[in-house]
Amino acid sequence: YGDAGGEIDESHPCHPVNAYGRSKLETEAVCRELGVADGLEVVILRPSIVYGPFSRWWTERFADRLLSGRWGLYKGYGEGLCNLIYVDDLVAAIWRAVRIPAAAGQTFNVNGTERVTWNRYVGALNTGLGLPPLPVVDPRQIKLRSLLLAPLRKAAEIGMAHFGPLVFKVYERFGFTRGLLRGAEKSLRTTPAAQELELYSRTGHYLAGKATEVLGWQPRIDLERGVELSCAWLRHHGYGV
Repeated sequence: YGDAGGEIDESHPCHPVNAYGRSKLETEAVCRELGVADGLEVVILRPSIVYGPFSRWWTERFADRLLSGRWGLYKGYGEGLCNLIYVDDLVAAIWRAVRIPAAAGQTFNVNGTERVTWNRYVGALNTGLGLPPLPVVDPRQIKLRSLLLAPLRKAAEIGMAHFGPLVFKVYERFGFTRGLLRGAEKSLRTTPAAQELELYSRTGHYLAGKATEVLGWQPRIDLERGVELSCAWLRHHGYGV
């Protein structure tokens, strides 16, 4: 749905703002075409922010950032809606989607019911990991840091795409270069890119009422329980204090 705000159900126009969103929309179109051509019953699920065990982007990566001591609560930017769905609730929706005949040919948002901001989620995860309280970061400060690191981020993407093997050879051979690369990687990893800040400030809430009505599905894991389970898994894998 791109950067749309307000209440968003499945009838809302889709306007992806990046390559990832466009690829998902294109995949939906391919699935529908194959369904028509081959007589397959296609059900499309649109999950929101999936967190919990094995969620590399929304659980592990945030744990890494929090443990670095270089993350914070982003005043302004972090007050957008996070649209969390715990992984077990998503699995339950998938299970029902492949078993309920009325689901065939339909599209469903899959999202939790709580309206949680990014700052609230990150703060809860930080507390669950037993870390010190997060500082509140001025929006001008984080925007400046993001802008200053943008050229380095782009150079790193191009370098790894075209000279990946050479970069790794230099990294392994020269200790001084290794230290510089580690420092640069840490700065990039712990500073949100401009598109992340935009994501953290979005106000759209994805409505999943259709999944409840047609599939008889309801999310059962609230933020408190989801973070508790996520942090237990993270600690089992060596995160936290």
